[in-house]
Amino acid sequence: MKFIAYIGAVVFAVSLFLVIRGLKRKDKTNFKRNLIILIISFIVTGIAGQYVPTETQPAANTKKEVSKETPKAEKPEVKKETPKPVVKKDTLEQLVSKNFQEGKLIVDTTNNIATIQFKVDYTNENNFVTQMIYHSKLNLEKIYKNDEFKKYQTIRLEGMAEFTDKYGKTTKDIGMKLTFPQTELQKVEDFGNISNEQFILLQGDNTTYLNPAIGKNIKPETRQLVFPSGY
Repeated sequence: MKFIAYIGAVVFAVSLFLVIRGLKRKDKTNFKRNLIILIISFIVTGIAGQYVPTETQPAANTKKEVSKETPKAEKPEVKKETPKPVVKKDTLEQLVSKNFQEGKLIVDTTNNIATIQFKVDYTNENNFVTQMIYHSKLNLEKIYKNDEFKKYQTIRLEGMAEFTDKYGKTTKDIGMKLTFPQTELQKVEDFGNISNEQFILLQGDNTTYLNPAIGKNIKPETRQLVFPSGY
């Protein structure tokens, strides 16, 4: 069909030329024949041209070429851990103030002695002694493993008491004093598991101090507890 279309086109062009030339020269010789050939060649060319395959044009809506570039693998997001706040440890002075009633730390760096003064509530002289020992054991348990506490060679505990003189004047003074070698305190595993007698004996060669205003009114058994080797 493609060949026929080409032949038809050539015949059409030649016939058209002959017809035009005949019109210009007013030569009617073979005019009708040329006109008929022109018409027939036009029709043949038109019909044959419909069957001539046209070149395939690229589709307008072709799919976009898939990128051959390999997508980069995304790195897993690493979550940054929030740093934990640094918890500052209490100083020995803070521990004393926190655990002992009206606790006060007095340091003698020359003699390497740490003294803890605290208030003792009591109802009578005998009760003062037992309360002094009870709170000393209870609160030493909370602080005696502190590194700053361990630095001192000697530990003194001073229980403060209120005294009223014959004129009705109330004063605060040391009611009882206990003195311990650091080495003896560090041998204790649990102050709650030792008796009052054992606690007093931890003083070693040191002697309990008892204010005379309290000492004169205590019972013999209380005196024996405080002074196991005699008054």
